[in-house]
Amino acid sequence: MSTIAASGPVASNSKKTSHFAAKLIASAAILTVAGLFVLKYALRYYLNYNAPAFADQGAPNFWSLRGWLMMHITGGMTALLTGPFQFWTGFRVRYAGLHRWMGRIFLCGVAVGSIGAFRMAIGHNRWLAVWSFSPGTRYRLVHFGCYGLLRHHETPNSHS
Repeated sequence: MSTIAASGPVASNSKKTSHFAAKLIASAAILTVAGLFVLKYALRYYLNYNAPAFADQGAPNFWSLRGWLMMHITGGMTALLTGPFQFWTGFRVRYAGLHRWMGRIFLCGVAVGSIGAFRMAIGHNRWLAVWSFSPGTRYRLVHFGCYGLLRHHETPNSHS
C-alpha cells in the first residue's frame, strides 16, 4: 500500500458542506413560505369557483374579473415554481437545455400574471393603471428621441 504525503494544508469539505446545508435550509424555508402562501391565498379560487369565494370582506369583489384573476394567479404560480431553478447553479450547469426551457416558461408566467394584474388594476383603479404605465411610456419616448412629446407645447404668445 502506498501513501501520498501532502505538503501544506489539506482542503476540507466541511466548510463547503456547511454552506450547502445553510443554502438548502434557506431554500426549503423560502419554498415552504411560498407553498403556504399559495395554499392560503390562491388555491381557494381554484377549489371554489363561485361568486362567494371571490368576495372577500374588505377587498374588491373579483367575480366580474375572475378570468383576469385566474390569469394573474396561474402566471404567478408558474413564475414562483420555475423561478428558483433559474438561480440554482448546479441545475443550470447539469441541465442547460431544461434550464433554458424553464426560463422561457418563467418569463411567460411573469407576462401572463402581469397582464392579468394590469387588467384588474384598470378595472378597480384606473389611475393606478395609468400611473404604472406612464413611466414606461416616458422611457420609450426618451429612448426613441421624441423629447418634444414630453414637453408642454408653448403657444406663440407665451413669451410676451
